[in-house]
Amino acid sequence: VKFELSAGACRTSDGGGGNFDMVEVNETECRIQCASNADCIAYEVGLVGTVSRCELHRVGAVRSDPAVLGYNCWFKRNATAQAALLARPVSRHRMGIHESAQSGAARAEEPLTG
Repeated sequence: VKFELSAGACRTSDGGGGNFDMVEVNETECRIQCASNADCIAYEVGLVGTVSRCELHRVGAVRSDPAVLGYNCWFKRNATAQAALLARPVSRHRMGIHESAQSGAARAEEPLTG
């Protein structure tokens, strides 16, 4: 499973937090849990004080909000996740993902290693 980094907190097309489960695990374990969960389309990581925060996002998360500092949203890139994203109507916010990638926002694709 590969993930694509998008700076900021995971958000729905209307800017909401979406549907997610929050667990207190490190980033590596967060990635593993998302990779092994068919319902997980993205995971968000960040620190709250000294506690690592992990959100496992289900359908609904389609972009990130880089204004939310200290968080990163990693989108799962596989056929199922792509189909879920493509099945949603295109909105200004979804187009913003592409625009931010063109403007040089930090995005990377990394395979799950473990």
